[in-house]
Amino acid sequence: MDVPGEGWSQPAIVGDRLFLTAAVPVGADDVPPPGQERGDDSYNGPTDGAYRYEVRCLDARTGETLWTRVARTGPPPLPRHRTNTYATETPVADGDRVSALFGLTGLYAFTLDGEPVWAKELEPREMRAGWGSASSPALHDGRLFLQTDTEDASDLRALDAATGEELWRIPRDEPSSYGSPVVWEHEGQAQLVAGGQVARGYDPANGEELWSLDMAKGRSSATPAPYGDVLLIGTEFRDRGGSDDGGGYLAAIQADARGDLGSVESPADGVKWAEERAGLQMASPAVADGTIFLFERRGGIVHLLDFATGEQRTRVRMAASAPFWASPLVSGGRVYALDETGTMHVVDSAASADDVTVLVRNETPGLFWASPAAVDGRLYLRSADALYCIAEPEKDAAR
Repeated sequence: MDVPGEGWSQPAIVGDRLFLTAAVPVGADDVPPPGQERGDDSYNGPTDGAYRYEVRCLDARTGETLWTRVARTGPPPLPRHRTNTYATETPVADGDRVSALFGLTGLYAFTLDGEPVWAKELEPREMRAGWGSASSPALHDGRLFLQTDTEDASDLRALDAATGEELWRIPRDEPSSYGSPVVWEHEGQAQLVAGGQVARGYDPANGEELWSLDMAKGRSSATPAPYGDVLLIGTEFRDRGGSDDGGGYLAAIQADARGDLGSVESPADGVKWAEERAGLQMASPAVADGTIFLFERRGGIVHLLDFATGEQRTRVRMAASAPFWASPLVSGGRVYALDETGTMHVVDSAASADDVTVLVRNETPGLFWASPAAVDGRLYLRSADALYCIAEPEKDAAR
């Protein structure tokens, strides 16, 4: 089905309802679609056109639109890079509400039937090089968590999901970053983890810092990935002559880690391992059968690391692949990796200790940077202008 407007947000699914966000240009015919160059690679824009910031609810089985709500109409507060959108942040939903963040524009909550609950405008802040924002909110135990790292000021805050009331806010000494915070639960304990040039774990109840690890710079774009009692976190290696040059490490943090964990170059107790030039970029890590899969944004390169030790097993260019922006999915001993051209590479994780074994490739037309979502045997893929549902006919008659 067609999806008007722009957005790289992932679909959020509650029961048989699917929620999607989009920024629809209003009276701005000269606005190029995301991904389309305009003059050169550095095109950032526009701030003079207006947008409708929309939240949509679809029937997850049929694709029928149940309701559309306009959270806000007006010009965007900041420019964006051509590879970004004004609806990049993924909405979060529980059994009562869906909350949609539109970057540094605002955060808006609706009931699952589309009734407005509350709205919270956010203060505009400058992002690096006019690239725009990307960090999605996290939801846990009735609280929304926002990680806002910018060039002007950076902070982490908690909001009451029912009312939008701010519960706490702590400053962060971080430049612009793009990964989302995650809540890591293990043995009844929860901690809020935020990436950056310094990775940190926090107490979600009050924002108290639990641990910190210096990542030796780099760009923070991928979202931290918890796996049981270990959390994988890292930055993308940078070598562009900027203040963030460095990084490229992937680290494994233990659930009981506390205090100053040092640097990834010389980590302290609590860091299981830290691997240099691991290959982390935009896509978050995937773990299957004791192997970490990292898919690069450039060149369709895949890195395989040992989950227990961080040792790099292999680095290969996946045949017939394009750059990977979307994070992979793992299910049934397979890793599903979607490249930007819409090719889904289904990798056999059990046969991939030292190589990448592709079982099948399925092609879907379009430009794909949003991460796929899966539930009840159905796979949802969002392109620049469409949403696809892929399912086995015997399990789900609607496609």
